[in-house]
Amino acid sequence: MRWLTCCLVAGTLLCCAVRSARPAPPPDPAARIQHRLEQPATVDFADTPLSDVVEFLAEQFDLPLHVDRRALEDAGLGIDTRITLRVRRPVKLSSILRMISRQHDLAFVPDDDILLLTTSGAAEEMLVARVYPVADLVPAAEGPPDVPPLPGQLRRQYDELRHVIQAAVAPDSWSDLGGLGDVSVLPGQGVLVIYQTHDAHRAVARLLEQLRASRRSASEPDRHSPQP
Repeated sequence: MRWLTCCLVAGTLLCCAVRSARPAPPPDPAARIQHRLEQPATVDFADTPLSDVVEFLAEQFDLPLHVDRRALEDAGLGIDTRITLRVRRPVKLSSILRMISRQHDLAFVPDDDILLLTTSGAAEEMLVARVYPVADLVPAAEGPPDVPPLPGQLRRQYDELRHVIQAAVAPDSWSDLGGLGDVSVLPGQGVLVIYQTHDAHRAVARLLEQLRASRRSASEPDRHSPQP
């Protein structure tokens, strides 16, 4: 079943969102927020105050949205900042939030059990630590259990993976170049612990998935090669 919802403020159409019947969101607050950001929506904001945009999105998608008013005020913005955006074909709600953000250099940042609307500058200073299992991307870690890797080999390969990540994701943001981001290599546990912004973490996750897809593709037999 699909349904259409419209919101009117002072006789002005603010937004329309098309949603479908879906399974219940996961119980974990962070996972629940991510689940809702994946939902399809269409919007039609016409010179709409930011406060009305936030209120509509919070109510329509049951999002725990909070506004970092101090950060907005420091950037010369306010809740009366105007938003104009029309998206007629359904896209992910996360894409709509990014389009809203770009209009005034804003950012929607998951912060524990809330979704914080702040400035991009403030968001860049909000670093979080995440653990990434990466043993499947390190050849030495996948060897036979009775054949240990050569001394230093395992550490070198984890370091190579760290360098690949730092070169591909926000290169200037890492501590090696004076930034705040950092990577801790834990070969014994088969993980990297990365301290970065939410946007950088999304880029890291995409990069690791690309590396895994490349390894899978390389390990598959050539489908076009002649069969014996």
